[in-house]
Amino acid sequence: MRKALGDLIQEGLVYTVQGKGTFVAPKKLRSTWVQQSGGLYADMTERGFRVTMKVLEVGIILVEEHIQKELGLSDGDQVIKLVRLRFVDDKPFDIVTNYLPARLFPGLEKEDFASNSLYSLMRGKYNARFARGVRLVDAGACPVDEARLLQIKPNSPILITHSTMYDQDDQALEHGIVHQRSDVAEVVINVIPH
Repeated sequence: MRKALGDLIQEGLVYTVQGKGTFVAPKKLRSTWVQQSGGLYADMTERGFRVTMKVLEVGIILVEEHIQKELGLSDGDQVIKLVRLRFVDDKPFDIVTNYLPARLFPGLEKEDFASNSLYSLMRGKYNARFARGVRLVDAGACPVDEARLLQIKPNSPILITHSTMYDQDDQALEHGIVHQRSDVAEVVINVIPH
């Protein structure tokens, strides 16, 4: 019995709370990443989930050093910075921060991001053509201010994703940093043999 329970805990199907007992873990939502650049909104709505967003910050800033490198920009260049709290079926799911070269997307900061997909706006209004993207996934501890927004305990484990999307000329169009609740999300990476 102990071994079976241990196996279930290892697989993430149940969890224990000391002094209270063993409980069934909530089913995690999968993010699938291969050969699609539609983003979370397109992925989740396609599968029947309702995605809503709350804009936490939007504006034009001077590019910060770490973002300058990711977007291939120069000192003094401006970027649009967009920070959103995203919900899936009314539950906090992640906090995403996007950076875009301001010269490529004039006026984008004035759009309604509470009800529009960023990638859809980039494609539809600005004719952005994504050719490829690079994603790096890491694990980390959730900062106190973000934990409050995500409704989890401070220092809870989170998935941290850095991604950069490029066009056909290999120009960086967008760099995103996502802090995702690891208790409700998991990443599926499909492998395509050559």
